[in-house]
Amino acid sequence: MHTSRQLTVPPGWMDAGPLTVRPAPRQPRILVVDENPDRLRTIGLRLRAAGYQVLGAMDGVMATHVATTERPDLIVLDTGVSGNRGHVLARRWRSHVGTMRIPIVQVTARDGSDDGPADLIDLVEQANLRSTDEAR
Repeated sequence: MHTSRQLTVPPGWMDAGPLTVRPAPRQPRILVVDENPDRLRTIGLRLRAAGYQVLGAMDGVMATHVATTERPDLIVLDTGVSGNRGHVLARRWRSHVGTMRIPIVQVTARDGSDDGPADLIDLVEQANLRSTDEAR
């Protein structure tokens, strides 16, 4: 004769609370806009290595499409994009309801230094994207 035994205390390896599965935290997404493919690739690689998901665009039209459809957590915008009209794009995104709350970091590579991506990582870290994840 078989009798079933009911567990009154969970095994030591099992949490006594309800079983909840928490998804892994989402990596903050950064849209990088730069017409120079080498610079776009370099910045993208550095941001990925720092733990960010990177979206890329090489012109204003594509950048606007990505910004409105993907809703990145931050936009890194080369001021020289579209013939030195990056500020026009930033102003347009500030007035559009779908992009107005996305922080924008405008950068330039006019001095030709190779320190740009490292400095950019510092700027992105200062934006503190990881803490804004819960607010979205």
